[in-house]
Amino acid sequence: MEKVVINKPGGYKSLKLVGVPDCVPDDHEYCIKVSAAGVNYADIIIREGYYKAAKDRYPITPGFEFSGVITEGGKAAQGFSIGDKVFGYTLFGGYASRICVTPHCIRKIPEGWNLEEAAAIPTGYLTAYHALHNTAHAKKNDVVLIHSAAGGVGLAMLQLSRLIGCQAIAVVGHSSKLEIVKEFGASHAVLKGKRMWQEIDEIAPSGFDIILDSNGISTPRKGFQRLRPGGRLVVYGFAELFPRGGKPFLPLLIYKALQIPKINLRSLTSTNRAVLGFNLAYLTEQIEMANVAFNEVETLMKEGRIKKYPLRLFPISKVANAHAYLETGNSVGKILLTFN
Repeated sequence: MEKVVINKPGGYKSLKLVGVPDCVPDDHEYCIKVSAAGVNYADIIIREGYYKAAKDRYPITPGFEFSGVITEGGKAAQGFSIGDKVFGYTLFGGYASRICVTPHCIRKIPEGWNLEEAAAIPTGYLTAYHALHNTAHAKKNDVVLIHSAAGGVGLAMLQLSRLIGCQAIAVVGHSSKLEIVKEFGASHAVLKGKRMWQEIDEIAPSGFDIILDSNGISTPRKGFQRLRPGGRLVVYGFAELFPRGGKPFLPLLIYKALQIPKINLRSLTSTNRAVLGFNLAYLTEQIEMANVAFNEVETLMKEGRIKKYPLRLFPISKVANAHAYLETGNSVGKILLTFN
């Protein structure tokens, strides 16, 4: 089998495609021949060495989501058959031509979805589901602001917000992304820039019930100020914190870290607002919670209630190119690595 290995944090050259012996499933696992694996911004942070959940795991194979065909099962594995086409999630290890996982991490690909389309679903939708349902407790008629709305997580948040009955306002980084977020459920789309907050205030003058923010530096404070009483600011990433362009640069990281806004705890009670945060990597061991979310996403796929992502495919041999493209900020939807 082939897999991408990062021996130590670094730039694109640290992504090494190597041949290793085929993985063998444990008694309760299935082995899957991987067709496609999703590329997420967390993978870049892993490559650069800043992802806390990956500390002390190097050499490491990144990757949180995949699709493929079951080729082997452990003697006690139940729920699937050899030859089943499945998609699923994993805590690292997705950038590999074969992967062994327990049954709760996978689902059969619904009719009408192909392997690539299904591989794009798990991370974005599980993140969006946890943010909206378990963290923000979104309800019908809530007004929601979603930053970085044209990426995999953002588009999932737009769709789930629409299904809940929320009004979602999307913020994107490039004018070419304004239409796609409307297709995925945004009532309004705003271009990030000097006039962003002015436009947001014009669209939602009474503020927001929920703000979903993965920027981490420039937007949380002003977002917090625009929460209605009882509003929730949910932070699930720090994309602005980490350097782009290939190599990690610690002095810049320290400089940016000092810019992360501090919120006075007294202001939470005096204004009746909340700040919440999570990292999906730490939820993988909460099997019951993950099962509820994954089952709901699978049902939505079967019922045709969620749109398929726009996809950009890279062969596994071009994994560095996939990372570089994601770092440009020009991507829409999902980037996938494919295996022959």
